[in-house]
Amino acid sequence: MSKTTILIGFMGAGKTTVGKVLANITNQPLLDLDDEFTRGTKLSPKEFMEQLGEEEFRTTETRILKSQLDFDGIISTGGGVVESELNRQLIRDSSAQVIYLKTSLANVLERLSHDNVRPMLRKMSVIDLQNCWNRRGIFYQLLSNVTIETTNKNPTKIAREIIDFEQQHDELLPLRSQIDSLDRQIFNLVSQRFDVVREVASVKEQLHASVVQTERMDEVRAELKNDFSDNSNISEQLIEEMMNILFSSSIQRENEQIKKVD
Repeated sequence: MSKTTILIGFMGAGKTTVGKVLANITNQPLLDLDDEFTRGTKLSPKEFMEQLGEEEFRTTETRILKSQLDFDGIISTGGGVVESELNRQLIRDSSAQVIYLKTSLANVLERLSHDNVRPMLRKMSVIDLQNCWNRRGIFYQLLSNVTIETTNKNPTKIAREIIDFEQQHDELLPLRSQIDSLDRQIFNLVSQRFDVVREVASVKEQLHASVVQTERMDEVRAELKNDFSDNSNISEQLIEEMMNILFSSSIQRENEQIKKVD
């Protein structure tokens, strides 16, 4: 591992959690800049911003960042650290390995719905938040040595990807990281589909309807082929193969569920 590794990214990307796991695996110390901010000012970032405003907050954040750039270990930053041009210059000029932990906007919105410590973000409209996410995303990308996709991945998986990059500097890793994230999103959607299948089975059992409905399955296949006819990545054969797997698994689950009820 590098002497100094800086984790950047929007809130919800897992910087603090991944930083703890990474520190544990590599036996390196972890410095959370938000915690360091609180220790230095005796106020949390939320309290400081509410009392003294964003401009003073960014000035203090810059001072703390500058004092810790030679930290021998892992640094977890606040999501807004890239808003300051001076902060960006400090990170750019440092010798640290900079890792961008990228998450989806949907994940950010989910986190914000349960968050009470980021008043500036909570006050934004969805459009303003998306603009902020897009703007910061450009900064994160420009500053980082590598982008690691975090959506639907556990912290250990993310930490291992960071270690692999630092050890191998594999140029394929960012692309593989995207694929790994997409694979997990696909299986999460399949899981959600099976949740709906369970509800369908309950209704069919009440109505004494047939589990296997060939006409309905044929209609779904035909509609999908039509909807994706202009997509060169999705062939009719792929649709057939994937839907056969989903249909057969759904039929099996419905039969098992109805049999248990009986």
